[in-house]
Amino acid sequence: MLHPWQGEVEDLLAVRCPGADAIQQWKTALDDAQQTFRQHVADVDRLTSEVGRLEAEHDAIAGMTGIVSDQQAAAIRTQREQAWSAHRRDLKGTSADAFESTLRYDDIVTSSRQAQMADLAKLHQNGQALTIAAAGLTRTIELKDAAAAAVQSIRDQIATAIRTMATSFSDDVTLSEVEGWLARREKALESRGVVLAADRDLREAKADAQEVHGQLKAL
Repeated sequence: MLHPWQGEVEDLLAVRCPGADAIQQWKTALDDAQQTFRQHVADVDRLTSEVGRLEAEHDAIAGMTGIVSDQQAAAIRTQREQAWSAHRRDLKGTSADAFESTLRYDDIVTSSRQAQMADLAKLHQNGQALTIAAAGLTRTIELKDAAAAAVQSIRDQIATAIRTMATSFSDDVTLSEVEGWLARREKALESRGVVLAADRDLREAKADAQEVHGQLKAL
């Protein structure tokens, strides 16, 4: 009936049991901590998906645009100016052809960069969003770990209190199981009280009977 506790009914009187208020406080604290942990787990899953989506979007934009950097554009413009200077100096067909080729390449690069401005803006916005999401994910993981530690701390407190009550209880015993055991303990003590009261009444009845018997013999 009182498993896993072992001992005599009389020993139950010496058991230091937590009160109903203490058990309710443990329940509330544990429920709150577990709810916080579950929320952080959900947030980690959400932000992990968000970071993955933004990374894929970043790679797609970067791979699609083939962006020409400012440094590359400046180098191409320098080649154009050098070709123009050479043509003005030589005024030959070959210099003219070289200048025309360089001019056309510079125009193509300039037009390409202008066409890429929207994609460049998207890439910049994506980078900002990715930085924010990654920082949020890192912080949320820290909060999740802290919530897990809080849950474990409460469970350790409960386990310590229960071991103080009875070392035969396992560390993973639930509060519901403890409440059930306390209810059975209370019934066992009530039964003990009934038995003691009946025994006392019996002794008193025997004493009264002996007294009456003695009085009758004296007559």
